[in-house]
Amino acid sequence: MLTKSNKVVMNIISIVTIILGLVTAIPFRTLPFANKIVNVLNVEFIVKFIVIPVLALGLSVYPNILKYRQIKNRQERSKAVNILSYLPVLFVIIGLLILLVHTLTFKLYPMSDGAHATLLAICVCYLVFMVSVTFAVNKVTVSLSRKSNYVFDAIVGASLVIFILLSWRILDSYAVSYGTQHGYIYGEDNYDPYLFFLYLILFVATVIYCKVMFGIVKHNETLVYSSKLTNAQIDEIIKEEYQKAYNDILVEFEDYFNAEVLEEQATEAEPEQTEEVEEEIEEPEQSEEAAPEVQEETETPAEDLNEIKVETLEDLNELNDLLVQTDSKNDEKVAEQAENIKNKIEEEKNALAKERAELEEYRAQAMAEIAELEAKVEEIEDQETVEEVEQPVQKKKVFKPTFEQVVTFAKSLQEDDWKISENIKEETGTGTIKFTKGKVPFLILQSTNSDYRITFLATEKKWSVILTGTKGISIPKNAKGDKWLKYVNKGIGEASVIKSFIREAVKGANEEIARIQKAKEEEKQRRAAAKKAAKAQVAEEANEN
Repeated sequence: MLTKSNKVVMNIISIVTIILGLVTAIPFRTLPFANKIVNVLNVEFIVKFIVIPVLALGLSVYPNILKYRQIKNRQERSKAVNILSYLPVLFVIIGLLILLVHTLTFKLYPMSDGAHATLLAICVCYLVFMVSVTFAVNKVTVSLSRKSNYVFDAIVGASLVIFILLSWRILDSYAVSYGTQHGYIYGEDNYDPYLFFLYLILFVATVIYCKVMFGIVKHNETLVYSSKLTNAQIDEIIKEEYQKAYNDILVEFEDYFNAEVLEEQATEAEPEQTEEVEEEIEEPEQSEEAAPEVQEETETPAEDLNEIKVETLEDLNELNDLLVQTDSKNDEKVAEQAENIKNKIEEEKNALAKERAELEEYRAQAMAEIAELEAKVEEIEDQETVEEVEQPVQKKKVFKPTFEQVVTFAKSLQEDDWKISENIKEETGTGTIKFTKGKVPFLILQSTNSDYRITFLATEKKWSVILTGTKGISIPKNAKGDKWLKYVNKGIGEASVIKSFIREAVKGANEEIARIQKAKEEEKQRRAAAKKAAKAQVAEEANEN
């Protein structure tokens, strides 16, 4: 059981312990206010290899005194005391390991690649092991006898010395080899990609540590554990120790109360003592360690299936170039494979030609049918318009997504070279919005009383796919070019599909502009070649004369 003063001391030790761990783990060469000091590495060696270890050992003295006093007098052990008797030293060791791991991530190292990789792996494994020891130290040491605790304490102290020597040897090698010559000391001229992760890990660890340790000290948990005792014997010991502690507190309270009465100060001191007594007579609670949840990780193998297809003339040329390179090799097997690839290319080429011919035929039929349907639709719309003149004005039809939403999305993609021409009637909300990139129109949004229409310029690759695979798509009449498509929304349409049409229009505009520029460039080159040929002919005729 810890008194109020013991709790205060334990909290102070906890705070100083985490500070020592952080100072040990953070490289001084990465601190903005320290990296400008000339002898910053020497200062770091003195602080981390002499001052901090001595302070860690000093912090462990008081918890160890309480620990061995509890071991001698009773089998009941304070969890906070048991943990803090080792925690300062363990945190310094963990800080040294974190410092080593971060140092070994430096882009240069004064050793071979194999030695560096091995040393980094060893330090990471030791770091994981020491963190595990920190979580398990209470459970392990509480079952040890007094002599076994002496041996365990000696091992912990020896581990501290070993890790101090190891860290000093590695850090000294880095300091001698590089120093400031290769940007070892962090500054404006170099960048440490692992520095952010280092500070993030330390911040999270600090928050968790403060929450856990302050909770342990506050709850004042006690433990009774021995491998030679059964659970029933442990419960009996707990009851006996509780009764003993309760009687001792009553005696101390009586003595204190009598002293206060004699000094006529009982009125001021009694509430505080009562509060202290109530804290000390609390029944000890056994800590229950929650079993770690086992998480099953399932790995889903991923299979990448890559198929080589000849879809464009560029693909065909690349494969032909590859075949030329392959044929140059004096290998019969490779030449046979090349011949098979050539045959495959010819088959793909013939299949593409056949598919294009069928598509053109289907396109012609579709355009004829669509023209007939649109003529009928226009006749019906004209009839409905005549009827609407005679009938009262009806409510405007609701569309999803609305025409305004479609316009807003299209304008959100606007670039600097776009030109938008709007002709919308304010009274009815009907009209047309035309989008042009450069001198190339690519998107027309038209709103009517019965629907709204999206006429867009598609890419050569997606034109046939959209026409044949999307419901409500048709080929517009009087379209300038052969890559225009039209979508009519008469009620509810899929917003994602409509947005894809607008994005496709932007791609179609870029493709058309590129085609025009390419044609201009080819024409320019043709004219230049013709001019050059004419000059050469004139020169040749002049020489003949």
